[in-house]
Amino acid sequence: MTPAFLRGLVLAWVAGISTAPAQDAGQAGPPALEDFESDRDGDGVPEGWYNLRDATVSDGGQVGAKCLKFTNERPGRQARASRAFAVDGRRTESLIVGLWVKVDGISTGERLGEDASLQIDFFGEGLVASGRGVVGPWTNGLGKGWIWVAKKVPVPPATRDAIMTTGLMGAIGTLQIDGLTIEAVPVGGVSTTNLLPNGDLELGTVEPQDWTLGDNATRVSPGRNSGACLQLSGPYARASADFGVSGSRLSEVQVELDVQATGIRASAPARASLVVSDDQGTPLAGYADGIPLFRWASAFDWKHEKVTVRIPSASARVTLVIDTPSTRGTVKLDNVVVTSSPDPELASWTPDHIETDTHDWKPLETADGIVK
Repeated sequence: MTPAFLRGLVLAWVAGISTAPAQDAGQAGPPALEDFESDRDGDGVPEGWYNLRDATVSDGGQVGAKCLKFTNERPGRQARASRAFAVDGRRTESLIVGLWVKVDGISTGERLGEDASLQIDFFGEGLVASGRGVVGPWTNGLGKGWIWVAKKVPVPPATRDAIMTTGLMGAIGTLQIDGLTIEAVPVGGVSTTNLLPNGDLELGTVEPQDWTLGDNATRVSPGRNSGACLQLSGPYARASADFGVSGSRLSEVQVELDVQATGIRASAPARASLVVSDDQGTPLAGYADGIPLFRWASAFDWKHEKVTVRIPSASARVTLVIDTPSTRGTVKLDNVVVTSSPDPELASWTPDHIETDTHDWKPLETADGIVK
């Protein structure tokens, strides 16, 4: 037996599954896309998955014809399915896990933590547990219909293998999942020229990651050719997101986005603006109302908007703000991209990696000797 096969056998035993397909489980990396359409041996179990309990491949999928459906009426009963894969924490710092989720009649199980979710248990050398990541829990508050949920799950450096388990996990009700994707983020992260974290709104559940939502603002599915978008509906709805870099690095920025509107009065249009503040968070003099970007009224289908504006040199913090003063109407936004102009690369940065901005620091002047 090869070491990989032995590792697969042990991973299968840890997951509480049959050992027949363990060789593939121990060698393969995380699935790039799982749509639950493949079942080559016709046993009712999707390829690569094991330990199905109260889980079936069902019609009515979001990505394809099929999805994975969990149903449970007994609190505490473990309706679930598992899949093992290899992941090296020396090369991978996190996994971006995304999937379509649909819930109905969900209630927590007998014990704390028995909630519909997706869990990834990480293991190091000798299959010693190195950590756990959780996407969820998913409750009835997620909304009706298919919802795109996504989260970045950190991978402990000692990790070599992982077991992913999803399902009701002791909760009661019905859970359906489809279109599961897992993207490995290399150690050191991936740089981007988009100054707005999570500008495509893909990361999150009810609330998008890195955004602050006020009343009447929420994340909904689907977006414009995407999993999710931002929706503001009703009076005084507001959403905001800070740039990932200091405004002092910027002279001009280009802002572009996709927008759709319904029933917004021309006398009180929806607005997008940039709030520029000093290092204490106080708006700069002369910019109390921010820098206007767009105004939207009436009703129109999805369209693309673009504008370039100057950023004051005294800016330390720059915040994109969307608000709807109108008492009626709805506006949706997606695919928000903010880049430095004219050269986007001048302000590239790496999300989730905090760095001290030293571009304007003066060089250290060394002394000729010790000063008494």
